[in-house]
Amino acid sequence: MDNAAKLGLVLSGGGSRAAYQAGVLKGLVEIKPDIKIPILTGLSAGAINVGFLASEAASMHNAAHKLCELWSQLRTEQVFRTDFASLMKTGLRLILDLSFGGIYRHTSSNSLLRTDPLEKLLEEVIRFDNIPKNLELGHIDAVSVAATDYGNTESVSFFSARDLSRMPWTRKRRRSESLELHVEHIMASSSLPILFPPIKVGDSYFGDGVLRNAAPLSPAVHLGATKLLIVGVRKQRELIERVRLTKEPALGRIMSVVMNAILLDTADMDVERLQRINQTLSLLSPEGQAKSQLHPIDFVWITPSEDLGEIAKAHIYKLPRILRYLLRGTGSKSEYSEISSYLLFEPEFCTKLIELGYKDCLNRRPDIEKLLN
Repeated sequence: MDNAAKLGLVLSGGGSRAAYQAGVLKGLVEIKPDIKIPILTGLSAGAINVGFLASEAASMHNAAHKLCELWSQLRTEQVFRTDFASLMKTGLRLILDLSFGGIYRHTSSNSLLRTDPLEKLLEEVIRFDNIPKNLELGHIDAVSVAATDYGNTESVSFFSARDLSRMPWTRKRRRSESLELHVEHIMASSSLPILFPPIKVGDSYFGDGVLRNAAPLSPAVHLGATKLLIVGVRKQRELIERVRLTKEPALGRIMSVVMNAILLDTADMDVERLQRINQTLSLLSPEGQAKSQLHPIDFVWITPSEDLGEIAKAHIYKLPRILRYLLRGTGSKSEYSEISSYLLFEPEFCTKLIELGYKDCLNRRPDIEKLLN
């Protein structure tokens, strides 16, 4: 195969922030309309985008535009239940568990929101039966989504590969399973901890693919990628203005920091690790590189040029009323806007992120063209 066949796409995520990735993909197919991306890997909400791309892989150009259309029309009630009765029922179960020591085990709550609408949506928009066909036809070589096993805290990569001899891999606290991807694998990978419920896959329960995942770039490399296009959903840390707190942080800020640490920091650290490996290998002779059994991996890392939490501030009013009420109890709007940015599955917010992703991708045109060529 040519070099393009060795390109791997890595999409992380975090709830509605994944709309940004759709915009990046729109820019990517404008830069190279006939692009082939044979290795698709995703985790968290990035798994939704990867699943969609894998099902529409006959034309990545069309797939990217369809994905933008999907995100730009998405509404909160298509992702989780927003009616007052459902939200109150879940809230009351949680209060009972906390107040009475969990004696009402039959009503035990394991999440704040119910996501059965999302499962229905994914079954409608992702043609899962197309994924094996696209693998067989060579439109893609492999697709993988990662989820976290709540039973043993391992990160599990569920993958399908065109090469049936592709063996599963195992590393410390990481493993993979070769299978046909279905809706439960996407649901598991994108199940935000605490907010969304665990998803049963086989005989275990799984949650968001970012949890305990110290190496989100690894599946793409294991599946044969020699160069990577990595799309994150958080503004790079060195670009974020340092804020000095003059008073005790409110619960909303603390929750935002925790969510960011859980969901967004692992990709940053893995990219930094790859940068160090590439830099070290560049200092070695070809013989030294061969002895190290490592090889440099070219990559382009695209992240938002703006703070998505700040963008979310202007759209918080679109959240269901009861959620807005609960969030107001955690602090000021600026303190809970980060949390809101994970839950704003609304056209106005998602369209803003698509536009930003598109712009950021085109601004990286020289780097992308160099990577692809």
